[in-house]
Amino acid sequence: MKRRTGRPGTQAYYDALKHIFELESGVLTATLPHAGERGRNDEERFRAFLSKVLPRRFSIGTGFLVCSNPAVPPSRQVDTVIYDEIHNSPLHRELAAYVFPIEMIYGTVEVKGLLTPNDLVPALQSIAGIRHLATEKSYIVSFSPRPSVCATGHPSHSRTLGLAASDSFCRDRPRANRSDAQARA
Repeated sequence: MKRRTGRPGTQAYYDALKHIFELESGVLTATLPHAGERGRNDEERFRAFLSKVLPRRFSIGTGFLVCSNPAVPPSRQVDTVIYDEIHNSPLHRELAAYVFPIEMIYGTVEVKGLLTPNDLVPALQSIAGIRHLATEKSYIVSFSPRPSVCATGHPSHSRTLGLAASDSFCRDRPRANRSDAQARA
């Protein structure tokens, strides 16, 4: 393949990624004799592709989605889950699949090598199930609306200032030892 000179641009980069993905999927996956293994191979290839092109703050996996309402059943197995692993963690990690709380999910993808009418109804049911789980999202916020840092100093050392990371610490300090802003709050 001849190398281009100059700046090919972003579109050429994505065209090349698409071409590589199509080659790998069409030629390499097609050599597998079992349809289920071909499908699983396509899913793995797609997840690897997303890992290359998405920002690192997004994690890629596969598994089941759940919500905090025990009356709502978990999702069906989801081929590709895009989730936040920086601020959250899957509830359960197995080698083949994870269990994700719906609150940490950015998106899901069902991977089909060939979408047939018989595949369409289960795919739409899966989407509907995930959307229902999303209506049950529940975020727990455990912080005080007041600032959690205050300034305090010792009366005999007027130039010494300390910081405390606890609201109760600030409230328990004598007003004379608090900064003007904290004393008025």
